[in-house]
Amino acid sequence: MSGLTAGVFVIGLMSMVPVQAQDRAQGSVPPPTAPMASGAPVTDNMFMLTAAQDGKAEVALAELAAKHATRADVKAYAEMLRGDHQKANTELTALASAKKVSLPADVSASQKTTMDKLSKATGAAFDRAYVTEMVTDHQKAVDLFTKAANSTDADVKAFATKTLPTLKMHLEDAKKLQK
Repeated sequence: MSGLTAGVFVIGLMSMVPVQAQDRAQGSVPPPTAPMASGAPVTDNMFMLTAAQDGKAEVALAELAAKHATRADVKAYAEMLRGDHQKANTELTALASAKKVSLPADVSASQKTTMDKLSKATGAAFDRAYVTEMVTDHQKAVDLFTKAANSTDADVKAFATKTLPTLKMHLEDAKKLQK
């Protein structure tokens, strides 16, 4: 491999996983969509870090919807999400602990921005924005968990495979609410 080719290869790899050393030390990682959006393979650790942040965000957004949603079906959907994601978060925490992977304590900056934006919406505007966010979030989650279901780590594969049908159901339910 020539020096130029090797340099481009290294830069390409670095751009696929843009985690800064400082972010790791603080327990935060970049927005979860960055490495997944490119279609790059997902490492087991990156999967667990991303899934943990996403799961925490889903619970927080569901709790927000419990307060702000006006439609009963949106509130019921949010309650279902809260319970399902809390259960998955507990299972993921146990998996990460067994694998000696330290999970982020909080959601990403972009997820905080989304929460702030949604917390300012009211009435039907909140319902629409929340459901739209759930469609987007669950499309990304289905993609992430589908990739992780092909992991060579049996435990990661089992967790992803077990959780995937629930995420697909969440996506379909969100799409129904959107209509």
